[in-house]
Amino acid sequence: MMALEVRIREIAQSKGVRNASELQRKAGLTYPQTARLWQGGEITEVNLRALVAIAKALGVSAKDLLVETGETP
Repeated sequence: MMALEVRIREIAQSKGVRNASELQRKAGLTYPQTARLWQGGEITEVNLRALVAIAKALGVSAKDLLVETGETP
């Protein structure tokens, strides 16, 4: 199984978004959804609607927010 890592904080900060609260407002999501993804790191599940909303808020593609990190054991 492929492992994925989210790069939301890195991309958001490069776009001038300072924190999860600001991103949450821009994306129209709940804070817990946004904060969990803002923390980054390897993920096992992601809500695609949340990922797409964040991508739109940042002006990038949803695939830009994820990076493949290899295989999970």
